[in-house]
Amino acid sequence: MPGTGSFLLAFAALLGLSWTAGGWVSAAAAGAEQQIPLSVVKLWASAFGGEIRSIAAKYSGSQLLQKLYFTALQKSLKA
Repeated sequence: MPGTGSFLLAFAALLGLSWTAGGWVSAAAAGAEQQIPLSVVKLWASAFGGEIRSIAAKYSGSQLLQKLYFTALQKSLKA
């Protein structure tokens, strides 16, 4: 099934985020504070954003429209 790998990766990221959020809640209840380095947060956000963008483009049909536009543009330039 096409796209299953992307879906599983997004699901794993969501599961990891949920697990982390649960850890934050229990750490807050214990009065402790967890520090996540900014570089780690930026890296995760970049990777997750790229996956979301890829999934959105795949299912919105924008890649097909871009290909059709590019093909039409090439034909008009040859004429």
